[in-house]
Amino acid sequence: MTHEELVKDLVEVNAPRVFAVVQEEDGNPDAWVAAWGMAFFEHAEVVTVGGDFRMRLGDPEGAVAAFTGPQVGARLVWV
Repeated sequence: MTHEELVKDLVEVNAPRVFAVVQEEDGNPDAWVAAWGMAFFEHAEVVTVGGDFRMRLGDPEGAVAAFTGPQVGARLVWV
């Protein structure tokens, strides 16, 4: 295996997984992407679609709690 192939494999193995945080209002069939995130081995980074709020979480599921409200649910959608 060449050095370049080793480097490519290293990058692929360590690449974060991308996900969207999708919100849905109770009783409303519409849904929208509220934020995008990257899941790393030991944490997740999340930024809102508008770019005005960022979070570092222990895991991607923490974003669900952060984006869930009294009348709005949230879920992860993996890309």
